[in-house]
Amino acid sequence: MVSRKTYALSSGALLLFLILGNALTGITPIGIHEDCKDGIDNSFPPLPGDGDIDAEDDQCVQYPFEDGNGEFDTPTEQRYTGDSYASLASYHIEYAEDPLDTVCTALAFTTYVQASDIDEAQAYADENGGCVGGGP
Repeated sequence: MVSRKTYALSSGALLLFLILGNALTGITPIGIHEDCKDGIDNSFPPLPGDGDIDAEDDQCVQYPFEDGNGEFDTPTEQRYTGDSYASLASYHIEYAEDPLDTVCTALAFTTYVQASDIDEAQAYADENGGCVGGGP
C-alpha cells in the first residue's frame, strides 16, 4: 500500500517537472507578418499599392513582425511589446532586394534593437564588403 506521503511527494515531483519543462522550452518568437513576405504589394487597396514589396516597403523594413500592421505603419508605442521576436537582421538579409544596403541602412539608423540583430547585421556587412563609408 502506498502512503499518502509517497503519493504527495510523487505528485509534487511531477508538477515540478512540468513547470521546469515549460520554462526550459522557451518562448516561440513572434514571426514575420505575412504582408512582409508574400511577394505582393499590400500597401493600399485596391492593388496595386505603393509599388514597394515586402522588405522594400518602409513599414516592413522598420517593423515586419506579426504583431504589427505589415505593410501599413505600426505606431512606435505598439512595437516590441512581446516577449521574443524573430531576427530582424535575418529578415532583411533574406527578403531585401539589396540586403547589404538594407542592413547598412538599418545599422546606421539604429533600427535594430536586439543585440543579436546588431551582431548578425554587422557580421553580414563585414562578410559582404562592409557598409559605404565604413558603416556604424
